[in-house]
Amino acid sequence: MRGFLHSGWLLLTGTIGCDPGELPETPVTAGIPPHLLVPATLEEGGLVTCADPSRRATEPLVATPGSPLQGEPVYRAHGAGAVVGDFNGDDQMDILVLSDEVAEFYVAGVGGELLRMHDGWTDSTAPIGRGFGTSAADYDGDGDLDIYIARYGRENVFLQNDGAGFFTDVAPELGMTGPAEGRHSSVTWADIDNDGDLDLTVAGHGFVDERLGDASMFGPGERTLLYRNEGDGTFTEVGDLIPEPIHYAFSFTATYLDLDGDGWRDLYMANDFGSAHSPAYLAWNRQGTFVLDDNAAALDVHISAMGTGVGDFNGDGQWDFLLPAWGYMNFMLSTESGVWFDYADAVGLVPAAEGNQKVGWGAELADVDNDADLDAVVVFGYIQTRTGNNSLGQPNGIWLQGDDGLMTQVSREWGFDHRGSARGLVVADLNDDGYLDMVVPDLAGPSMLYYATCGDRSWLKIRLDQPGMNPDAIGARVKITTDGGVQERMLFAGGTSLASGGPPELHFGLGDHEVVETLQVSWPDGKISVLEDVAASQTVEIHRAP
Repeated sequence: MRGFLHSGWLLLTGTIGCDPGELPETPVTAGIPPHLLVPATLEEGGLVTCADPSRRATEPLVATPGSPLQGEPVYRAHGAGAVVGDFNGDDQMDILVLSDEVAEFYVAGVGGELLRMHDGWTDSTAPIGRGFGTSAADYDGDGDLDIYIARYGRENVFLQNDGAGFFTDVAPELGMTGPAEGRHSSVTWADIDNDGDLDLTVAGHGFVDERLGDASMFGPGERTLLYRNEGDGTFTEVGDLIPEPIHYAFSFTATYLDLDGDGWRDLYMANDFGSAHSPAYLAWNRQGTFVLDDNAAALDVHISAMGTGVGDFNGDGQWDFLLPAWGYMNFMLSTESGVWFDYADAVGLVPAAEGNQKVGWGAELADVDNDADLDAVVVFGYIQTRTGNNSLGQPNGIWLQGDDGLMTQVSREWGFDHRGSARGLVVADLNDDGYLDMVVPDLAGPSMLYYATCGDRSWLKIRLDQPGMNPDAIGARVKITTDGGVQERMLFAGGTSLASGGPPELHFGLGDHEVVETLQVSWPDGKISVLEDVAASQTVEIHRAP
C-alpha cells in the first residue's frame, strides 16, 4: 500500500525506568500489562472523498449481474459460495464464484471493472466443479492468498497461489483432498493451537435423502475435517480433536473466536437439522483440545442453522451471533451473566411476513450505512424439500439498526430484494470507496454484485501486517474509540456467512466522526498495539514490529 508512516506510533526505547522489552505506560495504554505491549507503525492510504454523496439517498445500492451463467437447478447444493481478495497482487479486489461446472474467477481491471479470467486455473490439475464453500488465507506466509474449495460429492481442492493469481492444486500431495465423494460445506482458517500459523477446518454436511421425509432418519453427517498446520508446508488431519456430537453433524459453518478470554479460540458450529441431530454447538478450546459446553452458555440452539453472522451488536465486548434458519432467525446476544439469549423478535430482526423470505442462508453483521453501528445482511433461497413450502424466488434482506437498537428492513428501498435462490454471501468494499458492497451467488440465476453508492459518512478500513506464518493476522481483534463510543471487530478468514470468505481487512463506519482517538490491535498471540489520532475515511495498514 502506498502511503506514509504516521508520526504517532508508539516508541519502544529511550524511556528511563522501563524494561527494554516493554513499552512505557501512557494514558491510552493504562491498564494493559506492559509485557503485552508491542510497537506498531501506521501506514496511511490518504483521504478518500465521495464525488456525489447526494446520489446515495435515492440509490444506496447498484445491482450488477456478475456472471453469464444462468445458475444450476435450485435443488442442488453446490455453487453456493464465493471468496473476495486480492489474488494477483495489484491492490484491487478480485472475486471467485463457485458453480457446478467451473470456478469463475474475476479480476479487477485497470479501471476497476471486473474481467472474467478464463485461464486463471490453467495450472490446476483438473476443472473445479461442484464447489460448495471456499475461503482464502496466506497459510504459508509468502505474501499471497491461497484458496481452499470444499466440494459436494467430489474431492476438495487446495489452490496454492504463485503470487500473480495463478494456482496449483496441492491438495493431493498434502493429503488434503478429503474423501472421494465427500460432502463438505464451509472452509475456515484459524490458529487453533496458538503456534502462530493457520490451521484449516472444513465443515462436513452430508447426504440428504429427502425421500425419507423425516430428518431424524438422515445421517450420520459428513465428517468435519481439521488440518493442523505443521509450519513447514505440511498439514496433519486431527479431526478427532472435535467432540463426537459435532464431528459428524450436518454442519454449515465452523467459527473460531475466544469467548472465555483464556487466549484460546473456541469453536462454534452452526448445524443443519438441529432438532433431529446435533444443534448449533459451542466447544471450548482447552489448549488445543475441544470440550463441549453442554449448553451452559445457552448457545446450543436446536434449529436448522444455515449460516452464521458475528459481531458485537450490543457493545459489551463479547461476540453475538446471527443464525438464519427456516422461517425465522435466532439472534443470540450476550449478557453480563455469560449466557446468550435470542433477541431476534425483540429487536425486529425477523423475515418479512408477506415477502416470501422463507429459508435464510448466509448472514453477516456489518455497518452497511456507515453510521457506527452494526446492521444485518441475510440472503434467502429455495430448497427442494418435502417438509415445507418455500418459494422458488425469495428476496434477500438488509436490516438497519436504529439509534434505539431496533432493526428495520430496507431491502426493497435499497434494491436488495432480488428474488433468487441464494446461499453464500460476501460483504466487502470492492472498490475502496469506504462503503460495503455485496457478492451474492445464486443457484437459480446469475450471481449478483451490489455496489454501494458512496455517501458523506466517515469510515475506516484496517489491514494488518505481522511477521511470521500468519502475516495478515487472522484472528486479531481491533477496537476503536471515537467521541461517539467504542466499536470492535475480529478478523476472520471464513467461518462467517455461509460457504464464503472475505478479504483480510476490517471495516468500521464512523458516522460524522472524522478522527479515531484510539485504535487498539489485539494480535492473534495476545500482544497489543495502541495508536492514537487516526484520520477517518481512508484505508490504513498497521505493521507490527518484528
